[in-house]
Amino acid sequence: RGRGDERGVPDRSRRRDPVKETVTLAVRALVEHSLRSGDLNLESGGRAHSLDAIRAHQRLQESRPEGYEKELPVFGRIEEEDVVLEIQGRIDGALGSLVEEIKTVPTRQEIPRDGKREHWGQLEVYAYLYAEEKGLESVEARLTYYTLDSGEVRELGRGYHRSELASIFRGLVSKFLVAYRQKSAWVAERDASIRATEFPFTRFRRGQREIAIAVYRALRDGGELLLQAATGIGKTQATLFPAVKALSEGRTKKLFYVTARTTGRALAEKAVSELGSRLRTVTLTARDKICFNPEKACNGGECSFARGFYERIEGAVGDALDQDLLTREVIEELARRHHVCPFELSLELTPWADLVICDYNYVFDPRAYVRRLFDDGKLDFALLVDEAHNLVDRARDMFSAELRKKPFLDLRRFVSRKEHPNLHRALSEVNAFLLATRKRGTHSRAEPPFELMSILRRLVDAAEPVLAVGPRSWRGDLLERYFDAIRFLKVADDWGDEYIACYEPRGRDLRLKLFCTDPARRLSARLGDAKAAVFFSATLTPPGYFWRLLGCREKPRALRFASPFPRENLAVFVESGIPTTYRRRAESRAGLTELLAGLVDAREGKYLVYFPSYEYLNAVHERFVSSRPELAVSIQRPDMGERERSRFLAQFDADGRALLGFAVLGGVFGEGIDLPGERLAGAAVVGVGLPPPSPEREHIREHFERESGRGYDFAYLYPGVNRVLQAAGRVIRSETDRGVLLLIDERFAEARYRALLPLEWRPIPIRGAAELRGQLTRFWAG
Repeated sequence: RGRGDERGVPDRSRRRDPVKETVTLAVRALVEHSLRSGDLNLESGGRAHSLDAIRAHQRLQESRPEGYEKELPVFGRIEEEDVVLEIQGRIDGALGSLVEEIKTVPTRQEIPRDGKREHWGQLEVYAYLYAEEKGLESVEARLTYYTLDSGEVRELGRGYHRSELASIFRGLVSKFLVAYRQKSAWVAERDASIRATEFPFTRFRRGQREIAIAVYRALRDGGELLLQAATGIGKTQATLFPAVKALSEGRTKKLFYVTARTTGRALAEKAVSELGSRLRTVTLTARDKICFNPEKACNGGECSFARGFYERIEGAVGDALDQDLLTREVIEELARRHHVCPFELSLELTPWADLVICDYNYVFDPRAYVRRLFDDGKLDFALLVDEAHNLVDRARDMFSAELRKKPFLDLRRFVSRKEHPNLHRALSEVNAFLLATRKRGTHSRAEPPFELMSILRRLVDAAEPVLAVGPRSWRGDLLERYFDAIRFLKVADDWGDEYIACYEPRGRDLRLKLFCTDPARRLSARLGDAKAAVFFSATLTPPGYFWRLLGCREKPRALRFASPFPRENLAVFVESGIPTTYRRRAESRAGLTELLAGLVDAREGKYLVYFPSYEYLNAVHERFVSSRPELAVSIQRPDMGERERSRFLAQFDADGRALLGFAVLGGVFGEGIDLPGERLAGAAVVGVGLPPPSPEREHIREHFERESGRGYDFAYLYPGVNRVLQAAGRVIRSETDRGVLLLIDERFAEARYRALLPLEWRPIPIRGAAELRGQLTRFWAG
């Protein structure tokens, strides 16, 4: 397809007329815009773009008579008063007056008796453009279905006069132009509103104006920009405001504000509201969180919100476009009113959106990205990546894949060998391969498991006809294994030097992980689709580490902005006399307990102390509670739900009562929480935050040691220090905040660690609780 948005966004990059816009549109997009019908079915067509489907097309094309033209390009141009519409596509095959469209389906059950309406529509447009080009008065159209599981071929034929095809074509174009003009009118209204919008606050904080200028220039000129800006500077509005201005000037067509946390999405929505300009904003919420029927499969047979989805979705979208800020709550209300799937409704709204607020997954993850926006190549969008330090490890997870032996063995027990011989055989082969591999013990290989890949392809082929038959007690488990296999194959097929296959026996089970040590190549592919990307966070230290791992195409501009708040409001102390390394943690408990008591005793208030692990946290917590039972404490537990997290944070209110909260570095309370004023008087960080050793972490170290000789830094040092900086950022949140930061580890006295700390901190070395109390007394008195 061309560069134009398939839903009708003007393509400003291709002006051929001094007044009119030129919109380039694929035939398939033109048809889907008008002719989709029936149920939503997210479980069919899993192999529609697979190698098997491509080969099926090729086999059919090769079987046709001599003179049959394959993959024949067609083109049409329509000039209206306000727009030039260019329609292009590629016919699967043509011979004389015959035009053929080939469709692959997993099973024969997915072929409607008379063919799908949208398939006929696509073929009719091809036939019209072909007849126009060849000067034919009549055309024979053949819609051919190929069934992947059996190789069965079904051919449906119709004859058309060119005038009939012209009428069909004009009807589709007219409907598309209605939507295009609606979008164009909205863009004009939006741009006028944004031009009149001022920065929503009376003044910029120190550094905010410079951030805004840098962001605007990045969107104007293209490329990547790294922004490290201290917590509290107002990064969200400082990036969003100039980006929206650039949007209104045609510097980009669409903005994506991507973040790792729900709190980040809420802050972005708040910033949009503060702007006050017309800006159609859509927030994407994870399917499992927004689904109305989580226990049902995503098809019309089981879920009423999927049944007849395409008959009602147009009305839901129409109602949605009457509103600007389409949050989760708004989308849920619209979905219930029109009885459609809320998640799919949110996706249907994205082509109409000026700003999409979403998790990293919907832009970068091969499983979850918004295909209707990104599969057409360069669409002139810009990315605003919030809390960008999180993207590195998140991207590693996105581009990795994992299988375990036990789920396949458990599923095989339910599958009848007599009723489903192919599926039972494939499950047995998977289990046998993993069983044999488990006996080899823990090991890794620098190549994918080719034998297992062949088995998994057979499993996918065997699973599809079974899934198409209908509900079974074990259908959900089969569906999970089916998608596990597809994901595993996709990662294996994209294998590169940055991957390692890790085999880890766990009792009678085996964990096989295709682990991505370096996400840069895969991230760079998405950045290549964008005009600009702005990565911002309070912790992007050192910048060279991040621009290398984030996949920036060229060395980007990297800017750092210090805290806008008075330097003297934060007192930083370093206690380097207490060892916190893993082997010496037992001997540190007494000293830590005394030091933490001194922190709280110097000024009654609320404090957080961060530990590198739950084991260490629990050990110190136990000793602290026994020695100071009168002090209120709160403790983070593993796997806390949202309600438990809220209760933990609710204890940090402004009642003046002393409280010491125990939390883990890099956890949910280590970043993304806001405890201004009296809600947090200070924080202590125990250790330098190094990630715990693991096979995956060691593979990262080995990969970058081979590449640059800096394996330890990339695998441990830099991620650890960024955890420390994130935890430290909880202390000062506004101009009036005063607080204390206590860093506890002998390594903080080493030059390579000190070099990674903010220059404005000016840490004061202390030894012992008595010296800390004295320093704190002077600070709080000031």
